[in-house]
Amino acid sequence: MEYTIDYDKNLTITLHGRIDTVNSPVVEKELSEIIGKEEFTNLILDLGDVSFVSSAGLRIFLRVKQSNANLKITNVCQDVYEVFEMTGFTEIMDVQKAYRQFSIDGCEVIGKGACGTVYRVSDDTIVKVFKPDCDLEDIKRERDISHKAFILGIPTAISYDVVKVGDCYGTVYELLNCDTLKGMIAKDPTNLEKYAKMYSDLLHALHKSKVEPGTLPDMKAAAMERTAVVASNLPKEVGEKYVRLIESIPTEYTVLHGDCHIKNIMVQNGEPLFIDMDTLCYGNPIFDFARAYNAYFTYTEIFNQQNDHFIGLPYQMVKDLWKLTIMDYFDTKDPERYEVLMKKFAVVGCGYLFHHALTSTKFSARMSEESLKWLTDALIDAINSVDNLLL
Repeated sequence: MEYTIDYDKNLTITLHGRIDTVNSPVVEKELSEIIGKEEFTNLILDLGDVSFVSSAGLRIFLRVKQSNANLKITNVCQDVYEVFEMTGFTEIMDVQKAYRQFSIDGCEVIGKGACGTVYRVSDDTIVKVFKPDCDLEDIKRERDISHKAFILGIPTAISYDVVKVGDCYGTVYELLNCDTLKGMIAKDPTNLEKYAKMYSDLLHALHKSKVEPGTLPDMKAAAMERTAVVASNLPKEVGEKYVRLIESIPTEYTVLHGDCHIKNIMVQNGEPLFIDMDTLCYGNPIFDFARAYNAYFTYTEIFNQQNDHFIGLPYQMVKDLWKLTIMDYFDTKDPERYEVLMKKFAVVGCGYLFHHALTSTKFSARMSEESLKWLTDALIDAINSVDNLLL
């Protein structure tokens, strides 16, 4: 039995072998000695190397729980977990199964994003492998949100369990014969209208869904929290108008993806589905359009990616696809209407990134003085070009 204490004062004790009637007194004595001599906030018992637990062992965990409310039992193998489950222990304490190991050797890469890489494992299965610095709780949260989105009727991939892939974690999804929308466009660039229609229809299907207040992050509330910082770093009148514009966005409980660019859309047997659901939120659809606008245009300009576009397609092709999508979504053929919408998206999108540039050291370190000036000028121009942010 060994233990560690991390920076957040989580005491993790690792147990080994079998815990049965014969050795349970010794196991309990060792646990009590470690728990009694260390100062900690949360207690974690790692059962990753425990193959059997008898009723005597269960009683040890029960007594530990009674004196340590924040007990968590982790890495429990399937056989031992079934014992916890059958006896009702999973209902009175936090017991977490061990994550099954998953191999991606020889698997095809079908998508890459900021948080990880998506691999085709079989004809009906993909796995999204997160980068090593991604927090496990955030990964589980994305899986849970995917479940919630599926229940809400949002077109999304069916998610299964969280798995271990080497030293990283991943989430398994069922997706038959799928490719990213971006990948399909790259293979068939002459059919942009077809893919724009597919994209527009998917956004319509998403934006028909509603949720109760508080069930997901509120995008307008988040935008309002950013206004003071943004406004104080703009010319006074422009800053005041920016605040009024954000305030003018109607409060809505429409479900939003939060990062709805074409790399986050899979197409399964002709049906488009969203992936990367960790950004799911609610609000006016302008927030979805603004974040996509950033992915297609703002990042490209501030990081000078015209020849190496974030999306992985030629910049002009991305522009054409977006214009076709927006004009279909809003049922317009008026180019002036499209340009006004683009300015409105820019107010929200550039405002978001401007705040990020002012408050995030990691993000601002990537920007040159010319990039920040471009972003500032683009935001001011957008603010001065519109009277409201109604769609």
